Amino acid sequence: MGNIRNLLSQINLSDLIKLFNIQIAIAIFLIFLIFRKLFSQIVLKIVFKITKNKVKVKESGAYKILNNFFIFLGLYCSIRMLDLKYEVMAYINQIFEVICIIFITNIINSNITKDAKWLRHSNNDIVNNFICKIIRGVIWIISSYIILKVSGFDLTGLVAGFGVGSVIISLAAQDTVKSLLSRCDYYDRQTI
Repeated sequence: MGNIRNLLSQINLSDLIKLFNIQIAIAIFLIFLIFRKLFSQIVLKIVFKITKNKVKVKESGAYKILNNFFIFLGLYCSIRMLDLKYEVMAYINQIFEVICIIFITNIINSNITKDAKWLRHSNNDIVNNFICKIIRGVIWIISSYIILKVSGFDLTGLVAGFGVGSVIISLAAQDTVKSLLSRCDYYDRQTI
């Protein structure tokens, strides 16, 4: 009995709390790891019900991305349970925001395909594929801007420079783009 009292007197309460927090963090991560497919299915079913989309959940391009997102979310939540310094948690929060932006960008880009209903005004697969690539590029540019802004970079001068540069380029390439678009329209209207 005396040995047990000596052992208990040597154990610090703060160490027990840290050990308990580590166990909770591991449990949270394992819950997210085990139930990630279920969470992904629930989220996609809700989104598909709202948007009236008829695609099967597991055939969606966003399903695998959401599975990975829930693993990452479980890791983030478990790290939040640990008692880390304020500066470390600030960096972890910033990394979490950046990775969430990347996941959202990937989900949006996975739904932009050449077979999309809103893109079927043209029967030409080359034109549809070209438009999809342009839209995906614009989405990545916007998300890169958001990531840099979240990371603390001041991009007002860069945006102003791109604005002036794009005006110059668009005026210089106006005739070339006009002829290119007229050729695409010509090939699109041809029937075999």
